Parts: sequence; structure tokens; C-alpha cells
Amino acid sequence: MTNKLWKYIGIIAFWIAWPLLLIYLAIGKRTRVIVYSGDQVLLIKGWLGNSKWALPGGGVHAYEDIKTAATREVREETGIALKVADLVQLSEGIIEENGLRYYYCAFVAEIAKTCNLTKQKFEITDAKWFKQDDILESADVSSATKRLLRLWREQR
Repeated sequence: MTNKLWKYIGIIAFWIAWPLLLIYLAIGKRTRVIVYSGDQVLLIKGWLGNSKWALPGGGVHAYEDIKTAATREVREETGIALKVADLVQLSEGIIEENGLRYYYCAFVAEIAKTCNLTKQKFEITDAKWFKQDDILESADVSSATKRLLRLWREQR
């Protein structure tokens, strides 16, 4: 029950904070990382947001290399320690979702096998491995995540 309540508080907080997020996201850079093993892809659900599954990633700190930021965010959110050398750039551009718009740089990283995940307390409500085909069919996955997964599949 507590986890469900926490999720709904996050959804409400997202919409209350939406005007500030509009400004905050417009001035920074964000990362997204497709972490996969075989046909399994890692997705997370963030506390603050629309409660849809998404790719791990987040903001880039001032003077931080974007690949370093991507590996840091994956480690913080899921416990998976990627190396910068593991990342292959997929794309970069602007994502628009929920009326918010931000610059992103997406990467792909393959790991040898799926592993147990350690979700970041208070920020991440869930983290799981999904079959690629199930992700694209699910209504519970963000449109930005589906877009990046389709792009990745096209480029493979």
C-alpha cells in the first residue's frame, strides 16, 4: 500500500511542479541509456512523473562529460556499473513529452547477463528487465522510450 501511495504522490507532485520543470528541463541536458542483455531491456519507473516505464538516465551536471553522466545515472538508479567505454551513442535531439521539452543524448550499452537491480530510494519506484517486443506493445511505457527503442532496432 505504501508504494502505491508514494507513486500517486509522485504523480500529483509532477503536475504541481510542471511549470518549474518546464523551465528546468529547457536549460539542461539529459541522458537516456538502453541497457540490454540478449532480448531483455532495462526499464525504470521514476517517482516524479507520469508513472510510465522509461529508460534509465537523467541530468548532466555542470562540466560533466555526457557519457560520464549517463553511466552515473544508470549506477545511481539501478546499481549497474557501466563503463564509459560500454556506451555507444544512439542519437541526440529534443524529446517532447507531457508538454515538457528537453535536449537528450541516448546511448546503448550491452551487458553480459541480466542482474539484480538496486533501485534508488525515493527517486525510482521500480526497475525491471523486459522483453523488447513486450515494451513496444505496452501502453504503460513512455512514448519517448518506445521511440528510442524503435530507432535502436532500425540501426541494428
